[in-house]
This record gives sequence, C-alpha cells and structure tokens, in this order.
Amino acid sequence: MKKLLNLYIFRREDGICLYHHPFGSIRIDPQLISGFLSAVLTFMDEIIPTYRKESGTFSREDHVIIVEHGKIVSGALVATSEDADLRSRLKNCIEMFEDIYKNKISGTDKYLQEGIFDDFTSLVKRTFAIRIIEPFCTPVILKSPPKSYLESPATKTVINTLDGVKSVLEISLATKLPIEIVAHEILELMDEGFLDIKCICKSSDVYKLTKRGIRALNTLSITPPGNLRSNILLKILSEIDGIRTAGEIAKELKLPFNKFSEYIQFLHKEGFIEYITLHHLAILILKDVIDLLLANCLKYLGKSKTVDIFQLAKEKAKKVYTRIETIELTNNMRIDFEDLKRHLTTSIIEDMVLTIKALTTLILNLRFHIRNLVGDRVDTAINENINTKISLKYSIKCMDILSVLGIEVKELD
Repeated sequence: MKKLLNLYIFRREDGICLYHHPFGSIRIDPQLISGFLSAVLTFMDEIIPTYRKESGTFSREDHVIIVEHGKIVSGALVATSEDADLRSRLKNCIEMFEDIYKNKISGTDKYLQEGIFDDFTSLVKRTFAIRIIEPFCTPVILKSPPKSYLESPATKTVINTLDGVKSVLEISLATKLPIEIVAHEILELMDEGFLDIKCICKSSDVYKLTKRGIRALNTLSITPPGNLRSNILLKILSEIDGIRTAGEIAKELKLPFNKFSEYIQFLHKEGFIEYITLHHLAILILKDVIDLLLANCLKYLGKSKTVDIFQLAKEKAKKVYTRIETIELTNNMRIDFEDLKRHLTTSIIEDMVLTIKALTTLILNLRFHIRNLVGDRVDTAINENINTKISLKYSIKCMDILSVLGIEVKELD
C-alpha cells in the first residue's frame, strides 16, 4: 500500500519550516528535514543554477522525498513511493498555501507564531484523502459520532451509508458524492476515532506489486507472522500481475479463498501489494468491453471486416483524442494495453481521465459501426456481456465507474 508519511512546507529564502503534517505515527523533526533540504537545494543552486525551478526527488530504499517549489515556499512530501499524481497534489498544496498565507509567509519571523497555519490541515487532508483512503477499503464504525457531525450534509450522507460492508467506492456510487469527497469525510472521521478501515479481500479485487513486493520477490525474503508461511506469500506475490482478480489467482494456486484472503490482507497491510486504483480499474473494464466488441464483430462479420471497422472507429476517435493513434490491433485481434498501462502509472489523474475518455469514444464508434451491420444480434450480446460478465468480475458496472470519473456515456447503458 502506498503510504504518505509527512508533509513539510518551508520558506525558500531561509529554510524555516512553516507547516508540518504527519500522515501517520512516523514523525521526522520538521526543522531537521527543512534544514537538510534547504542545504541540498543551496548546494544544487551552486552547481546547477536552474535547479530550484525544477522539481526533485531524494530516495532511499524504503522512502522517497518528493520536492516541489512555489514562488515563496517549497514543499516536501515523504512517501513510500513516487508517482506523477502525488507530485501534482503536492504542487496544488503549495499553490493553495501561497494563495492563502502569502502576506504572512513573506516578511519577518513575527508572523510565525505557533499554530498560525493549523487551519491548513483540512485542505491538506482533502487534497491527499484519496491517496490515504483507498477506494476499495471498507470503513467500519467504531463509535457513533455526535450529532454536531450531522450538520454537514456530506458527512451526514456518508455516515448514514456506512454499513461495514460497502467500500469507499461503493459508498461514492450509492451517495453519488465524488469519491474524493467521500475519502475526505472518512479520513476526518477516522482522525477523530469514530471509524477504522478494513481491507477486505474480495474475489473480484485486482492487485499489483509495490516496490517492496518486487524487492521481496527478487530477494526471496519475507517475514510473516506465525500463522502464515513465507513460501506461500512469495508464491502469491509471483502470481499478482495487476490484471487477474484475487479469485482467479486463489483458484490457480488451489488455495481456499478464506485462507488466501489472510495472506492478501497481510501483504496489503505491510505494503507488498496495493489495489489497482479506480482509474486503472476503469482501463481494465474498458479493455474488457473492447475485447467483447471485437469478439462479437469477429463472430458475425469475420476478421477482415473487423479490421476495417476498427480502423473506421479509430479514425473517427482520433479527431477528438490524438492518443488513440498509438492503439493498434495485434495479430490475434486484440489491443495490446501494456504501453497504455505503463503510461498511466506515470500520469496525473487528468491525463488518466483523458485516456479513459479516448477509449470510451473508441468503444462508442466501434459499437456504432458494428450495430449498423449486425443490428439487434450484437446489441443482445453486448448488453449481456457488459452487464453480466464485467459486473461479476469487478463487482461494479461499467457505467458506474465511468459515472464516478465524470464521464457521461448513455450509449453504454
């Protein structure tokens, strides 16, 4: 599981730490780290004068320090791994901090009374909530919050939807609240001790390895608690590929699913694996939809016609989204998604959504051309497959996940 450890915002002119927020129990002295980063950045200024205008990363085996610069302040985010989305969120944090406190930041130390920036914490939590509270985790009530918490419509809606079974994603779908708002509300309630998070392994879940998981596989080293065996943990790690569901892997390994779940929960809690995020799951679902469309096209129209229809759909989609140009059919009449997945792992969320919209446009064009030639036969096949197979595989409908991402596609109903 990707973890955020600490956020620091320090003044660029003198390296004084203005704001510090620990995301967990691991704390590093704010002035120590801001002094260290300030010294490193000053050194880099000497050898590369343009360095401070750029972002940077300092890493060690288990943690990275992601650094972003504003006009007046710099921010450092300590996490277990880096990606473009985290960097983008850090940059947004810095911009908000400067907008809100610019008159207090620039000036003398008389503005730096203790606690003067404490009200920024709610914005930090909102910015990073979805990276702390994963979409597939399940919030559980520990004790009922007081009535004062019900004054906020969003908080009240989330509390009334909690049942110990629904995941964060499912709560978002049920309440029609954006998933980031749901994650923020849950994070606030957790910090007050009203909620806890359970990572329940479902047969439809999809996982991928973290850097720590890859390292464990390479070294063949992992230390489990007494009731789990290291050789089985390593075997499970070797089978996790970011595509197959937990149920499929458990079946292949011939492990009872309840026992498999124990191993998965340990691997997830200790950071060896992580859930595929909402956007990656959307890509997997859309890949399944395209595969089903192509399979039905082959069934009714043959290979050459399928190629023609795909090219027509692609040319039309390219007029809206140029990234469709890179998508090609393989010899077995499928689309190779590996390059696309690699792109997504280094993209910010806005880029991911654009890619998803591009794929959705391609799907709609494919369906339109197939429908013109096949008619009701393909409609029946598509509806049955999309509404049944995908729903069973991922415990979510294609339309639901697109809706969460803000993509309105009535034609896929």
